[in-house]
Amino acid sequence: MAKLTQNAANEQIKLAATFVNNIGVGFIIAGIIAPGLSMLTDRPMFTKEAFLGAGLGCAVLDVVLHLLGRSALRRIQ
Repeated sequence: MAKLTQNAANEQIKLAATFVNNIGVGFIIAGIIAPGLSMLTDRPMFTKEAFLGAGLGCAVLDVVLHLLGRSALRRIQ
């Protein structure tokens, strides 16, 4: 494989960081927003305790993924 120019390498790093950050956003939607909206209906997906546990777990995972993306951006030159 050909050696990438520095600009191309930087773009790959930015794309990887954006991808990881977007996965984190997906976890927020799947773990907090969707179950939270279902709590407004007659038949919620989770109990309140399960909703809080899933929401907290997804929020922590989102923060970890966000920090992973930020650490990738520190490699840009």
